[in-house]
Amino acid sequence: MVISNDKYALTAAYIKKSWRKAIVNPHETSCPKFYVAPFVPPCVNGDFRILYYWDTYYTNVGLISDGLLPLAINNADNLINAVNKNGFVPNALSRSGAKWCSQPPYLHLIVRDIYEKTQDDKWLKNAYYALKKEYLFWQTNRTTVTGLNRYFHLPLEEKDLVGYYDYVAKERLHLSLDISDEEKIRLAENYVASAESGLDFSPRFCHFGANVVPVCLNANLYGLEKDLCEWSEKFEPEKAEKFSAALCRRKSLMDEYCLDDDGLYYDYDIKTQKKRRFYSSGQFMPFFTGLSCDVNALKKILSFLEGKYGVYSTQKYEKKNITYQWAYPNTWAPDNYICVKSLEKCGLYADTERIAKKFIENVAATFVSTDRLWEKYDGRNGGVAKNNEYSITEMLGWTGGVYSDFYNGYFK
Repeated sequence: MVISNDKYALTAAYIKKSWRKAIVNPHETSCPKFYVAPFVPPCVNGDFRILYYWDTYYTNVGLISDGLLPLAINNADNLINAVNKNGFVPNALSRSGAKWCSQPPYLHLIVRDIYEKTQDDKWLKNAYYALKKEYLFWQTNRTTVTGLNRYFHLPLEEKDLVGYYDYVAKERLHLSLDISDEEKIRLAENYVASAESGLDFSPRFCHFGANVVPVCLNANLYGLEKDLCEWSEKFEPEKAEKFSAALCRRKSLMDEYCLDDDGLYYDYDIKTQKKRRFYSSGQFMPFFTGLSCDVNALKKILSFLEGKYGVYSTQKYEKKNITYQWAYPNTWAPDNYICVKSLEKCGLYADTERIAKKFIENVAATFVSTDRLWEKYDGRNGGVAKNNEYSITEMLGWTGGVYSDFYNGYFK
């Protein structure tokens, strides 16, 4: 499909030109020990000038699409180094980021994209052993009574959790400060769990994030187990059966706790012991990692989340005086990317191009009017997102990465 419109090419050229402008050298950071190579952070200028974990996956798909594979490898090498030093990838490669939590374990996806281009077994072997460490972290520290995983936080003192609640209450969600420290600690644990999901904050996790068995996390870990199974055949054949059994077990548990009669997987609440029937873009992840190929189920979730200008983060919800940025009517690059690639993997090519076009149309039209790319967008009315917890942020990172991948892959 060819789109004859200069604004798309103009936006693509801006992104490609900006990648190198965004590069940060380790000695330019406040914590150079976190890095082994120059890297591409989310922003050319502004607040986000360190490497954030799951953001980097979407940045990398753009770097690879734009022919800048060495920069993508640098990013990956920094994340691999983080695993080797910490046993996990921090939320961000900084002192603060390493204190609180991790983020969605996307490193295996980053590694796969690079290996498919390089076929460098020596590099893959190093990555494979790092991924084993990360897998151990999630299985040791984030497993629930169901046998499935959740988001949570690193060991923290009570004063840290009280301080985190106060920050969220004052700066993000405008909550009451007139509650006991005990209640602040309880709520803070749930908010840090939401932060580890990358979705800080969302009505999907609300104030009970630590009680949720998320579809997206477990489908992602299914993909990690599948990759470890495949790569162990190269480097540790005796381990392949273990990873094969693990992914089969995860599929069985997800079918037991999360799968509904409509073919969709839903988040499971370990406190209420019920599926949480709330539609979100996280429900695309089982299709993305190959856990599900139920086309009718995929069409159903798309029907609930497709907006005029992109894929909504969640279904429409009752606000109750709290503004959640990872929610309707906002649309983010990750929402659209996982959706589009899931549609493509399931053979829904017309839907693939339609959703991809909505995203690049919104980004390109907004770029023409503002001369910027942005962190998030309005999926209902178009343009920059208006449903914000904090001031809207200029961003290259995942917005540019997903735009380049869609533009080069479907419309160039």
